[in-house]
Amino acid sequence: MSEYDNTTFDWDDEIEEEREFSVVPEGKYDFEVTAFERSTYDGSEKIPPCKMALVTFKLTDGSKTGFCTERYYLCKSQEWKLSSLFKACGLKKSGEKTKMQWDKLIGSKGSAKVGIRTYNDNEFNTIKNFIEPKNKEEAGEWE
Repeated sequence: MSEYDNTTFDWDDEIEEEREFSVVPEGKYDFEVTAFERSTYDGSEKIPPCKMALVTFKLTDGSKTGFCTERYYLCKSQEWKLSSLFKACGLKKSGEKTKMQWDKLIGSKGSAKVGIRTYNDNEFNTIKNFIEPKNKEEAGEWE
């Protein structure tokens, strides 16, 4: 579960906290899952209405750090993406059926190829694909 402070504000309350987010360059990064939030998706042409997980990753390569949040739709057409996430976090073995262990996701670490996507003239990091833990050394250079 997410460890967010769910304190609410009134319209005229004072606020102070700020956060700065930066986009890291495309490349291979180690990640740590820092947040997980349960949500729902209303559906689209390609994905039916379903449960949705919002997963936040802290990305680092030793010198650069960034964050990205990915959506994981709990539907059959997106099962491959769920499997990739859990394999990369060491919570699923390749080729085996596994119960999704959402409670063990926060704090999980792994590696991924990270890209940049543009939406409404803003740039965001995105996970292009994960590296299974056993394949980290074998991954070699990216395409």
